[in-house]
Amino acid sequence: DGDVRIYESVAIVEYLERRYPEPALIPSEPKAMATCFRLIAEFNQKLDPTNIFFSVKFGGKRRGDLGDRVDKLLAECRIWEGYVGDGPYFTGQDFSIADIVVLPFFGTIIDGLGLPKADYPKLHAWYERCKSRPSVAKMPWFEVFAGEKANVDQHVLAKPTA
Repeated sequence: DGDVRIYESVAIVEYLERRYPEPALIPSEPKAMATCFRLIAEFNQKLDPTNIFFSVKFGGKRRGDLGDRVDKLLAECRIWEGYVGDGPYFTGQDFSIADIVVLPFFGTIIDGLGLPKADYPKLHAWYERCKSRPSVAKMPWFEVFAGEKANVDQHVLAKPTA
């Protein structure tokens, strides 16, 4: 942003929220705001550390190589499946920085690692809603990960076949 260079997704979105406050991406309603920041913290503490995409994509690891990391990631995804709840987004009706922060991660595990749609329908529906937003749809990043769907060797989250 001009001479400003920032890295790390949370710092970037918080900077952008303050630099460009319209449209607001941090909920103003106190409970939704607290939920937003709780989800970001939980993502950083519990979900992101399970990230196995790099090991699979660039390290050539497969399900058998990953030990209990797959089970831990699937368990966390089950929790996040519940977080989507009945609202279209993680904090309810409004798209927020909580959605923005976790969107790339879920892109890697849905498109890149084959998170089963039948087991995680709310996460898949949330992901598709987010990708269809005009601000997200024009990002080339998601086209790259859409191409990962064809690489079934990487789909370590898919149910093993007998």
